[in-house]
Amino acid sequence: MPVAVLPTAKSLSAFSLKPQSDRLLEVANISVLPTPRTALFLAGKAFAQYRRAGGVRAGVLADFFIGAHAAVEQLPLLTRDSRRYRHYFPTVVLITPENERCGAYFRLASSR
Repeated sequence: MPVAVLPTAKSLSAFSLKPQSDRLLEVANISVLPTPRTALFLAGKAFAQYRRAGGVRAGVLADFFIGAHAAVEQLPLLTRDSRRYRHYFPTVVLITPENERCGAYFRLASSR
């Protein structure tokens, strides 16, 4: 399963040692995709639009990289925060708690 660099970095930060995170990627058959330049450009444009519209949170820039990467590579995106992605990256297929396909996954993760 291909996964973009930033969501991988965010997810793997929970591990204290790199070999543990490497093992997870191997067992889950996850390949990490480099971020295309087109996605970097799109992320910058979307973030600038967000700021012009009054957005003040600086910590959301990574979300724009993630959304742009999914848009450019035409990859689905697993998220709980669908509003921003739907607004700035309307072509991205979102997998959210509202989707039947992954509702059980989110319910299980929330119960822990």
